[in-house]
Amino acid sequence: MFYSGDLFTVEMITSASKIKILLISSVVPEELSLGSSLTLKRHFDDVRLEWQVFSPTRNTLKSRLYRRLRRGRFREAMRIVESLSPPKHCKSEIDSIICQYNPDVILSIAHGWDYLAAAQAAKRWRIPLIIFCHDWWPDKAEVAHLARFWVARQLRSICRNSHSVLSVSEGMHRELGGLLNSQILYPISEKANNITRKQTGHKQFRVVYFGNLYEYGPMIESAAEACLNSVNVRLEVFGPEPWWKPGMAARFRDSGVYHGLIPRNEFFERIASYDASLVAMSFECQMERRMKTSFPSKLVEMAQLNKPLVIWGPEYCSAVQWARKRKAALCITDPSPEAILHALESLAASRSEQDRLTLAAGDAAANDFNPDFIQEKFISILEKARIDRQKS
Repeated sequence: MFYSGDLFTVEMITSASKIKILLISSVVPEELSLGSSLTLKRHFDDVRLEWQVFSPTRNTLKSRLYRRLRRGRFREAMRIVESLSPPKHCKSEIDSIICQYNPDVILSIAHGWDYLAAAQAAKRWRIPLIIFCHDWWPDKAEVAHLARFWVARQLRSICRNSHSVLSVSEGMHRELGGLLNSQILYPISEKANNITRKQTGHKQFRVVYFGNLYEYGPMIESAAEACLNSVNVRLEVFGPEPWWKPGMAARFRDSGVYHGLIPRNEFFERIASYDASLVAMSFECQMERRMKTSFPSKLVEMAQLNKPLVIWGPEYCSAVQWARKRKAALCITDPSPEAILHALESLAASRSEQDRLTLAAGDAAANDFNPDFIQEKFISILEKARIDRQKS
């Protein structure tokens, strides 16, 4: 074991044994962002890792042509062409940085088209490829409907031939075909010891929602509106300016329901005084596969507060499936706002259920969602890839 007092020793050892990562990805580490960008930043913030992001200095002719044509009347046709024949980075630029940096692994996120370049580079140089699968990219809006079958087949092939696939949920693991090289790695949260928990002292049972207000905006709007007239329950919302009905955001602001987007360094301090947290997943039919495969990072973060977790989503979604197995959350699988109001009022009236769900959230934070456990698993996967490369 090494101690912080002997910094010279630690620096010498870590510099000699750091795992070198080359990230070739459309998603890059960003602390002030959300989702995969923030997850990457948290994973990379480790003294055992050395990493570099591939940033092209110039665009290929195809990339420039696509960008120009997307602005014209052929925009929809170009989306199909781009999905079937995506733009690629200059091969010589990637080869140059690999030659100079000599990474132990190449890592990418299956979002955007850069994971294709990562796969090709890993194959050319016989470097282990590790790929994160956080969302089902083939069903994203950037991918043309007519090309989704082809893009999905291509993604599965790349994952099958990668060294390791980091699937964000059991649903993602199944959608990729239950690959032997696929492991489930939940989103990594902020460390629990950085979170200040507070006791609540409000007359109403206060529930907080924080996160996506675009795709889930109408759901949260209907739920918050339903709760406005309740004397027992209050739902408050944090997040970017939503696409709500005209005047609704102003109405919610005036009533203290909507608080806008707050800095991450204030996030847990602000929400620690709430009684429970709400996580939403869409009931829309066209988003069924995405709900089965993605996993809400907010569920992982909210568990760190040791407060009851409430999941509002379809029975098949990954969050409900996770909670059912562990009896870890109140699951509301009816899409009507009346259903969520009734469920929250029932929870507000049951101290014993609140206590049970509080313990369940703490157990999830200490086990499934423990950021130290998640990071150690990530490091062990990287280390195995490095060892396998050295053996080959």
